[in-house]
Amino acid sequence: MQEQGPINILALGASITAGYYNNGLEYHPYSIKLSSLLSNFNNKQALYHVEPFGVNGERTDQMKLRLGQILNYYLPGTYQGIIIIGGTNDLPACTSDVTIGNLISMYEQGLMNDHFKFVVACSIPSSALDLKSQTENSVLMKEYSKKKSEVNYAIREYVEKSRNSKLIFVDLMEELNYCKCTDEERNRYWDDPLHFTPEGYDRIADILFEKLKNFL
Repeated sequence: MQEQGPINILALGASITAGYYNNGLEYHPYSIKLSSLLSNFNNKQALYHVEPFGVNGERTDQMKLRLGQILNYYLPGTYQGIIIIGGTNDLPACTSDVTIGNLISMYEQGLMNDHFKFVVACSIPSSALDLKSQTENSVLMKEYSKKKSEVNYAIREYVEKSRNSKLIFVDLMEELNYCKCTDEERNRYWDDPLHFTPEGYDRIADILFEKLKNFL
């Protein structure tokens, strides 16, 4: 039996955090499996609830504003940690500097929250467009690849330089990389060029859990 109420974790992001698949007709957020993994880890007497705040199509400038609204709306201490996955929707139109600035602003909001035991900063996840950018000789795809690399490098660098024990970097791009997967794995984990299957979202939960379990 659990001896306390649930430990709530805020999962912030866009459609990937929402668990979008099957053209948006169905949803299977990674938070489902991650909640289970955290709750069952090492026979801990605590129930974890990862609550997804995912909005389809949201850019990081919109996400940054929404995070402030969420933190102002809920009572202090409602959430004990935050996971941030953002940037995919910025790539077509925003400069990498703008995206990086918005993401860092959200990390800093999390770090300033005394109730958060951790802030998880995730790289922009991999997709079929990563392979396309390697095989298609177009200015558009090369720019896409350049922006994504710059943002993901900046996220890692920010975490490493901050030396804040609350800040965790999770490299989703590398841990579940479309270009390194077999055709069978691509079919298993990706539902469309950008979004994952339920099994793919569960794999994201596994990756996050491996980093988070050390903070429990």
